[in-house]
Amino acid sequence: MERLKELLDQIGLEPERVRMVNLSAAMAGEFAARATEMSEQVSALGPNPLHTPNGTGGEEIPGGRAGKAGTQE
Repeated sequence: MERLKELLDQIGLEPERVRMVNLSAAMAGEFAARATEMSEQVSALGPNPLHTPNGTGGEEIPGGRAGKAGTQE
């Protein structure tokens, strides 16, 4: 998880946008609470800074691909 958070930070996304939680299938109430908590946290962070209204994905990310997924530029 720490490596993923480092990678998100490198590309300009807040590491708080990802979390891993281990729950039993019998923990439906806990799952709902965690999902609500995570949704509220991500909403508070605001929109994805890499997303643009036209769907191009914004600036090219070093080592990554710009543009829509599945397209070649």
